[in-house]
Amino acid sequence: MRRRVFVTGFGPFASHSTNPSEELVAWLRGSLAGSSDVQFEVLDVSAVDVLQFLAKADFPRGSPDKAARPLFVCFGVDGSITAESPVVKLERFAYNVADFSCPDNRGWNPRRQTLDGNHPFRLETELPVGALKSKLNESNPGVRFIVSDDPGAFLCNFVYFQTLSLSGGQALFVHIPTAEVTPVPQHRDSILALLQMLISEEPIAS
Repeated sequence: MRRRVFVTGFGPFASHSTNPSEELVAWLRGSLAGSSDVQFEVLDVSAVDVLQFLAKADFPRGSPDKAARPLFVCFGVDGSITAESPVVKLERFAYNVADFSCPDNRGWNPRRQTLDGNHPFRLETELPVGALKSKLNESNPGVRFIVSDDPGAFLCNFVYFQTLSLSGGQALFVHIPTAEVTPVPQHRDSILALLQMLISEEPIAS
């Protein structure tokens, strides 16, 4: 049995009346419509919605078999990416802290709060982000991918920490620019290539 793959984006929040990750996930859903093992979800920008989604996600839990673990590929917008240096960020780490700069969509506004006392300060993806970056930059010269160690401390970090914990490291968070910096159609083919690499049964050399 092929493992389950979950692809997520976020809806609007704070001053962002639209979220390019929502547009991207909708396009990826249409592009991979025949992939029955891939589930697409647009999450509300709230910790409660993230936890409810993960609690309902359908996959074998607690399996020691790495191949049976789910794969989570999560997308979010990074307002710090500029037009002078437009990039797509592959996040290496998630941090065991919630330190929101504004409340989430349900009003939760933690400051320097530990997410899980049973985990270390940070979790690292088991996916080969360096190799992915290199392959994508070679085959998609119009879009520059980089590896980042800073997913922020808002919902992007929150969902990444939760999915890394739940999957035993089989998760990746990808930050994309705002639509004003890079419209989604300019990088969606490159991101589709990334997703296809991740869900392929072919190993990615690290």
